[in-house]
Amino acid sequence: MKELREKNIDELQKSLVSAREQVRDLRFKIGTKQLPRVRQLREARKEVARILTVLNEKRHDQHK
Repeated sequence: MKELREKNIDELQKSLVSAREQVRDLRFKIGTKQLPRVRQLREARKEVARILTVLNEKRHDQHK
């Protein structure tokens, strides 16, 4: 979380796009039985949530 809070909004949005692509790819791999560790999907979704949390905090702070 600390490294996410150090990023600016543009960097966070790029990270969000990348994390969402990773979630999509992991879903496809699970569907085709190519992913041995299904837990990776849960970790990737949590990373998306962390990025969104920091993004919302930064946007909220900007509007104050």
